[in-house]
Amino acid sequence: MGERPVRALVVSNTLATGGAQRVTSTLLRHFDREKVRPALALLRPEVAYPLPDDVPVHLLGYRGVLSFIATARRLRGLIDDAEPDVVLSNVNATNLITGWALRSARHRPRWVARVGAHPKENDRGMRKVVARRVYGRADRVVVNSRGLGEAVATHYPGCVEAITCIPNPTDFELIDTLAREPPPLQRPSGTPVIIAVGRLFRPKRYDVMLRAFAEVRSVRSAELRICGDGPERAALRRLSSRLGIEDSVRWMGFVDNPYSVMRQADLFLMTSENEGLPNALIEAQGLGLPAVSTDCPHGPSEIIVDGVTGLLVRVGDTTGISDAMTRLLLDEPWRLELGRSARIVARRQFDNAVLTATWEQCLSDRGFQ
Repeated sequence: MGERPVRALVVSNTLATGGAQRVTSTLLRHFDREKVRPALALLRPEVAYPLPDDVPVHLLGYRGVLSFIATARRLRGLIDDAEPDVVLSNVNATNLITGWALRSARHRPRWVARVGAHPKENDRGMRKVVARRVYGRADRVVVNSRGLGEAVATHYPGCVEAITCIPNPTDFELIDTLAREPPPLQRPSGTPVIIAVGRLFRPKRYDVMLRAFAEVRSVRSAELRICGDGPERAALRRLSSRLGIEDSVRWMGFVDNPYSVMRQADLFLMTSENEGLPNALIEAQGLGLPAVSTDCPHGPSEIIVDGVTGLLVRVGDTTGISDAMTRLLLDEPWRLELGRSARIVARRQFDNAVLTATWEQCLSDRGFQ
């Protein structure tokens, strides 16, 4: 007889709107149930991404920072009652709550903490104090890019030996199916479409994106479609008006299925000042979209092969970004060649089956030897 499946409790803030949450959904759907038997604990009851029927869901009732201790106690009680073999927490907030819960839990499972964003953006003030106390307890700290691993090691030297890099597993079969669905907006005739996907907040530097797009519009027609919402939406719309490009920017808001929009586009654009390993960039490349991206820490240079699947530009370089977009929009044969290469490279590098198997090994005893 073979070994029994590993009982894994996955702790997520939600199962909606976010790269880490999308990765969590992918893992829950694709874990081999003969190897990993998952359950899910949610800080908040928000589910938009696919969730298999056989995954039990436990709600932890998180209501903001003032409920941190109460939420950690509820998670501790769940861990003591369910006695999982391993707990996997998937973002900063769940890592801190999980680490705090495990400090006083009677049952002692292995703990895998996934970090997908630069610590300097997420661990400030009391969060940084708590993070320094709990990350050293993790059996594994999984990062999704090599550069992010170096940043985590610098910020939390106590967990250096536990750091493991596993890129984001990407379900291209599902993405292909969703890309064939009718898009929410038709493609304008004869006008190239540029797409950006991500939360509207400062680290994404949409202000730089809009200024670069305004430079592109000064030499040729184009349309920019932005899929995402966030706290900077109003300010960015005012900026697009001041730049005189409001008629060429489509503010799509949060889109359940951005892949049907990607399918219509000619180019993917990202202007972030920092990243972990951006899922939207991986997905766009896998759909055959050439990309123009800032060479920010961390991730884009581990996804884009510069000059082969897209173009990398210095962070904040408005003119460099606009020049890269213009070159690709004016040279259709080169743009199409980059797109074909992007599809091959992304699907080979971020294959869901291979990376889910790596996660299964990480969650098993073998992953901790």
